[in-house]
Amino acid sequence: MYQECLWQAFDDFYFADVGGYGNTRMPTPGKTIEPTLPHQLDLSGWKERVLGQWEKESARDKATKGLDAHEIPDHLWYYLYERFLAAEQYFESHTKGPKTTIHVGGY
Repeated sequence: MYQECLWQAFDDFYFADVGGYGNTRMPTPGKTIEPTLPHQLDLSGWKERVLGQWEKESARDKATKGLDAHEIPDHLWYYLYERFLAAEQYFESHTKGPKTTIHVGGY
């Protein structure tokens, strides 16, 4: 489910850029976009990782175009980064279990 959420965000990002409607994809106005957990990469490190993974993916499929970081406008990178962070935060909060303790047996 988490992987599917990331793929949908990336798919939207990629086809918005390739299809010429990337100007309709913007990060949330006024929202600070930065990693909140120690294992999350900052934007530049994350962008390098995305480009590296996409390079591997495009090598598997001849019809898939590679990504050039300079072809993608900054607002699209921020849009995708925000979506990835939001997906991670959502799934982490839902996989930790309930926030309260249930007492069994009346204790």
